[in-house]
Amino acid sequence: MDFILRLAPLALSLAGFSGLVAALRARNFKSWLPRERFLLWMLLITSLGVMFFALLPAALDSVGASSRITWTVSSASLGLYLLIAVIFATRAELKLVRRGERRARPQAWLLFPLTFLVSIGLFINASAIVSAPSSGIYFVALLIILMEASAMFLLLLTFPAGESASDN
Repeated sequence: MDFILRLAPLALSLAGFSGLVAALRARNFKSWLPRERFLLWMLLITSLGVMFFALLPAALDSVGASSRITWTVSSASLGLYLLIAVIFATRAELKLVRRGERRARPQAWLLFPLTFLVSIGLFINASAIVSAPSSGIYFVALLIILMEASAMFLLLLTFPAGESASDN
């Protein structure tokens, strides 16, 4: 479980760097483009989510939960969190596209189906369809989400400040 706990400070550091990027932007947060605000919120949701879910198995273990219950509850909870996040993010993305907002990168939309597939994998892990719920699948899911958060961080850093759809 130590390898999972090591993801928490990485995720917290990424969330902290997000705040630093927000603070160092030349403009006030209220003047950010909707796409920039969306990227920042998604970055915070994913990085802080990884931090929380990296700590969850240790919390369950500390109250005496069995290994099976720990990985079932952790996997199901993370899967539900990701499924809800991808639904809300997809709706927000479609709303931005309908408004004509510039996309961060054309291939960035791949994060949505990838997150959906990760959530399905977590539900399979929680339900013990293939094998007993395990920490390995949970760790890989957290790692993928952390990599997605890193990608969002890079998108936010490289997003052209002050350009709207009308500038394209």
